[in-house]
Amino acid sequence: MSRIIKLPEDVANRIAAGEVVERPASVVKELVENSLDADAHYIEISLKRGGKELVQVSDDGEGMSPDDVLLAVQRHATSKISSAEDLNAISTFGFRGEALPSIASVSLLEIISRQRNSDTAFRILIDNGEILEQGEISAQPGTTITTTKLFDKIPARKRFLKSDTSELSRCNDVIIRLALANPDVSFRVESDGRETIYLTSCAEYIERIGQIFDDEVLEKLQKIHYESGEYSVFGFVGNRTIHRARSSDEYFFLNGRPIKSGLLTASLHKAFSGLLPPKRYPVAFVYIESPPELVDVNVHPAKTEVRFRREEAVFGAVYHAISDAIGGPAPAKTIKPLEFAPQKAARQTELDFPQVKRPFPGRKIVPHTLDIEREISEAIGNIAAEPHTQRTVEPMPDFLQILDTYIVARTRDGMLIIDQHAAHERVLFEKVMKAIETEAFSGQRLLFPVEIKLLPQWTVILAKFLKKFSAIGFEVEISSSDRAVLHSVPSFLKSGDYSTVFREILQEISEFDIDAPDVFKNFAATVACRAAIKAGQKLSQDDMGALFDSLFACEDPFHCPHGRPTIVKFSREQLEKMFGRT
Repeated sequence: MSRIIKLPEDVANRIAAGEVVERPASVVKELVENSLDADAHYIEISLKRGGKELVQVSDDGEGMSPDDVLLAVQRHATSKISSAEDLNAISTFGFRGEALPSIASVSLLEIISRQRNSDTAFRILIDNGEILEQGEISAQPGTTITTTKLFDKIPARKRFLKSDTSELSRCNDVIIRLALANPDVSFRVESDGRETIYLTSCAEYIERIGQIFDDEVLEKLQKIHYESGEYSVFGFVGNRTIHRARSSDEYFFLNGRPIKSGLLTASLHKAFSGLLPPKRYPVAFVYIESPPELVDVNVHPAKTEVRFRREEAVFGAVYHAISDAIGGPAPAKTIKPLEFAPQKAARQTELDFPQVKRPFPGRKIVPHTLDIEREISEAIGNIAAEPHTQRTVEPMPDFLQILDTYIVARTRDGMLIIDQHAAHERVLFEKVMKAIETEAFSGQRLLFPVEIKLLPQWTVILAKFLKKFSAIGFEVEISSSDRAVLHSVPSFLKSGDYSTVFREILQEISEFDIDAPDVFKNFAATVACRAAIKAGQKLSQDDMGALFDSLFACEDPFHCPHGRPTIVKFSREQLEKMFGRT
């Protein structure tokens, strides 16, 4: 008896669908790509619950005939290729003929399509692969495809979906990438009945970038261009002053297709090697044009990954395009600022630390296993035991700031060196965490509210974290789909450029896994990092003393929220050994 059987068609279709349709964002990608292939100039995407309840994509493209609609929902039916030779020169998004039947096999799918030269449209309704209804209908030229009940009959897969906010963020990312690749197409996105993205068509890639990103990004972009044989590389990269905690703002496009490529990523990072801080990533919009026969886009079911036939040539072209640009003294293109300019309040110089007593011998320090931490605790006790005027080398000062970054304090048997940024991060982190837990923190109201342009991915995140922002003193009003207004800020935020700080916070938390159990801890760490005093900032004796006091009133004074040490201790023995006195 044979052990190998041929699977029923409905089972085979659902397995195949798993290669193409992983989540709502996969549906959005496939349907929008179909609209682009249909020569659409306007695409509207409607979502409910992050696409889990509804994904609807409407376009003004060329539409399909009734026969084409019926064929389009059958596996391996496509208008893009007709022979194996065509696979060597693919220039469209969809070509396998798998997207629509795959989606139809795991959802309730409705297609309404009308050709531009036709008087009527054709409608078909498919429930998990079974055609329920079909016939003529009245509709505008173009195509509207609606997907509901995604994975309802495959509960195992449905359980792997994330929260509505997380799924919506993934959908927005797909749309933004396709919009960056196609600036001549207008996009409108509606989420749960509210417009979240609206991008009008434009003539230049830089205009599309300007529609999505804020003026801080635009002002720091440098134009890139390089020709190498049959490959052409152009686009924009941020200069060395703008970078991210993750690689989320590295965009690559090949012949109008958003792609992922380890080769291109490696080339970009090599060009920026040594120019960015450790574990920071550049901002880049890299467009590559290549003859289709030199690229294999058929290596991944979702067609997001590609393989270049001449990898060394592509790697070199991207590397030279970027390194030539960032090595220059100034941006290659002057970018016009966006329509608004956030108001800046006067800079305040005094730091805001709670007034606490210095720790005295016997004060309980949170137990730690590292010897260095015990030694530091003992050293702090020694400092506190001395009279105020006898703690340090005579004459005063009590503290010494070196390189405008580190604070030195003397102990009886050595010295402590404190990283002022890491220390302030720890102080603010614990303050923010307490505020989030108690929701009893008040902010300082701004005399002039500050307007902030929201990136599409920020809007979703801001809505999720709005109550947390309010808990720590940020009073934020979302005034439109791409604008927010700051009415108050936390009292510990002393930077006058509130809009920059707030944008930095939004940028970083937009890169989180918002379904992670420690997401609010990461949020607090980000706020603390962005609001803390920076390396290079001069501090007065009072500022250094207040920071010292606040740090050792923390539950964990030895590490910043990211795990870096806040304090390094040098004992007398270590100093004498360094100077050869032992």
